[in-house]
Amino acid sequence: MALEVVVGIGFVLAAEWVFVRATGALQVPVPPKTPAATAAELWLLNHALMVIAMMLGAILAMMAGFGIGNLSGARAQLRFLLFLPLPMIAMLAVGLSVHVRLVSLALLAVVLAVGTYCRRFGPLGFNGGMLAFMGVFLGFFIQDDVPLSDFWWLAAEILIGAAGTIAVHFAFFPPRPKSAVRRMQRSYGARARALASELGELYEATARSGESEGNRRQERRLQRDLLRLNEAALLIDAQLSPAAVPAGWSAAALHQRLFDAEVGLSKAAAARAGLCADHGRPGRRAGRGPGRRLRRRRGDQGTA
Repeated sequence: MALEVVVGIGFVLAAEWVFVRATGALQVPVPPKTPAATAAELWLLNHALMVIAMMLGAILAMMAGFGIGNLSGARAQLRFLLFLPLPMIAMLAVGLSVHVRLVSLALLAVVLAVGTYCRRFGPLGFNGGMLAFMGVFLGFFIQDDVPLSDFWWLAAEILIGAAGTIAVHFAFFPPRPKSAVRRMQRSYGARARALASELGELYEATARSGESEGNRRQERRLQRDLLRLNEAALLIDAQLSPAAVPAGWSAAALHQRLFDAEVGLSKAAAARAGLCADHGRPGRRAGRGPGRRLRRRRGDQGTA
């Protein structure tokens, strides 16, 4: 995913630069006989506007790269990428059109609160809310230099960013559900093996030296590893579609195998804690445990 984000942002930045250079979007013309000081100011303004135009597409590409990994299936990913420009374009127009500072600041707070609330609606809500806030913020930030009549240039820059992101994703990083599930399975297997090894090491350390600060820290780390294993199982389970299941498996069988392994390791961790607790009791040491007492009673009965 990180590689896709980097490649996507680089491609979009290059496409935005070519678009601005080819069309003169948002650029202020510099007459031939303009004084040097004025020409330098105009050049700096044009450079700043070009950077802002390029950043519009780059922000969209970055948010798309972070959010698209949570979706499985080409159609769902395409719908997600086509949706992203809409809240940013709409709120950019609002930010450019509101010129009262107090109202603009209040609007920023409202859009931020609404965008945060939209996190409950999944990747579309989370990324849409973030892009809506970025749109209204950038509109308020550049409204002194970009009139509302130039809004269509900004909208074109955002749409170029969306088109570039779609092209990069489906040309170089197309969705491969089976490969994604296999990668997740390898990660799950590695975490499970590491967790089983850590269980054995922690039991031996606790049986030798009893409860210590180091063992307690390792116990907390073990609980964190169990939580990560559960998260990995949930991620795989969310990707289980007919197109993603490896050959020879069914979604139900793979789901059951994953959670059987997780439950087994959780029970092993609980059993380890119980065994270590029993080992630490005085009555269980030096052969004075229940097994020794049971053998003694059986010997007495045989003598009688």
